Amino acid sequence: MNTPLLYVASVFEAFRDQHEKFDEFLKIMVFAIANRINEAGTIAMMTQLMEEHPRLLLGLRVLIMEAKITVPREVEQAGRELLEPHEHYFLNNVKTRFATVDTYVYVSVLWKLKMYKVGKKSLAKMQEEVLDLLYYHEDLTEEFSKLY
Repeated sequence: MNTPLLYVASVFEAFRDQHEKFDEFLKIMVFAIANRINEAGTIAMMTQLMEEHPRLLLGLRVLIMEAKITVPREVEQAGRELLEPHEHYFLNNVKTRFATVDTYVYVSVLWKLKMYKVGKKSLAKMQEEVLDLLYYHEDLTEEFSKLY
């Protein structure tokens, strides 16, 4: 999600079954572009709208370049509660590596692991998606491969 068009397409896909949420997203963006709401107001409204989609919330940086967006602590904790201690260690390494750039990678890996743990994603699909996210980081891909 490194271009505005890809970001909007991702939001559309996430809210495919929730048309009213996507319409609300578009309304907020129109108001933001027209300067009817300031950056802080835009971020606050988007945070509330996308509370179940932390990756999309972090991707908002594509549209608001200087945005200081973080994932709420309770959202992060909800993803971590199902994980084993060795998985926490791996996630801490991912979080540290991507702390200053591409912070969405950490949240994406966390949620892919959670979806696998609760049975909403197959092991093969989860492995493929996580390895795609960590492609240029051989040490992290090796550590991940040892876990799964």
